[in-house]
Amino acid sequence: MDDLNTFLVQVSKIFFRYGIKSVTMADIARELGISKKTIYTKVADKTDLVSKVMDYQLNLDMQVVNQVTNKSTNAIDEVFDICAKMGEIIGDMHPSVMYDLKKYYPEIFKKFSNHKETFVLQTVISNLVKGKAQGIFRTDFNEEIIAKLHISKMDIIWDPKVFDPSEVKFMEVLSEMMIYHVYGVSNQKGIAYLNKRLNKNN
Repeated sequence: MDDLNTFLVQVSKIFFRYGIKSVTMADIARELGISKKTIYTKVADKTDLVSKVMDYQLNLDMQVVNQVTNKSTNAIDEVFDICAKMGEIIGDMHPSVMYDLKKYYPEIFKKFSNHKETFVLQTVISNLVKGKAQGIFRTDFNEEIIAKLHISKMDIIWDPKVFDPSEVKFMEVLSEMMIYHVYGVSNQKGIAYLNKRLNKNN
């Protein structure tokens, strides 16, 4: 496991499965079948490890989103293609991950917040502009306001007090949020396309 990115992918999976706070460096070593000494050749400590995992995940997010948006020809498809790609990466993330980050690693959590408020916000705005230009989104709304409202919901979908993971899976909540968003910004042509897409997937 010489490649740092390969190592970070494996650690990400462990964090996503169990949360961050409850996982020790010894747990990671045992899960990956390596020594703690090997881990410390890659990172200085657990905080450094969490920081590197966050950097890797945010860079991966940007790569995936850019790949989808660069080849997308339909704003509605773009929304759901990004959603599907995110599902492949994070799957059913343990509900404590975001809580752990915010409480125990606030400086690292700021990286996620900044990413959301810059890259994610601009991605949503660009999608709204694209949908208007394609004649499938309404033209009577402010893109920046709608985009900020949309990304603000991300804090809620991570909250286990709102969506108990034992009752509903994260990807189901994310999917419903995306459908809700697209219905809200679409005109009649866009709604017809969305309904056709949803019916085809059922």
